[in-house]
Amino acid sequence: MSHGPSHDTTVEPNLTPLLDLVMQLLMFFMICGNYAAEQSNEPVNLAFSETAKQLGDEAQTAPGPEEDFLFLTVKPYHPDTNAGDLANHLAPESQATVLEKYKDGDAYVLIVGHDAMRAEPDGELLVWLGQQHSDLERKSKDGQVHTSVVIRPDGDLDYAVVYRILKFCKDKGFTNLKVRALIGKGVSK
Repeated sequence: MSHGPSHDTTVEPNLTPLLDLVMQLLMFFMICGNYAAEQSNEPVNLAFSETAKQLGDEAQTAPGPEEDFLFLTVKPYHPDTNAGDLANHLAPESQATVLEKYKDGDAYVLIVGHDAMRAEPDGELLVWLGQQHSDLERKSKDGQVHTSVVIRPDGDLDYAVVYRILKFCKDKGFTNLKVRALIGKGVSK
């Protein structure tokens, strides 16, 4: 009477739970990828630049362990063509009062998770940037802000507005500033 293992039976692991786990992980990363894309993919007709450089394969395009990105999409307001776009980025209860303050050609800034803001020196963008910098500085392990501010200006936007936003960011303490543009020659105004 032997109580040892029988050589006639084979033991195989049950892989069904492992397959379920792999499917759940796959769905999780697909959903997270979609949310990440929505945060920076507000449709915008980027400006053209003759001096823009294409990012190489070795260039760092993803944030490092201490770095994050803050995307600011800047568009000009035209009541005849994009008033609905601006209204979609405002709280419903404040749409009427906010829209009447905009004149044709005024710039507005779109930020994920926040109402559209005016790009004016007396506007809320300056206050919001200051709050963001303070929050990021407080949360940072070394007291430094490693967040890159990426400005995505519309091609129809006056470049003085982009310069003003860059100055706002610099004045509030952001040091890593980037402007997105298309490479090549565009239509000159």
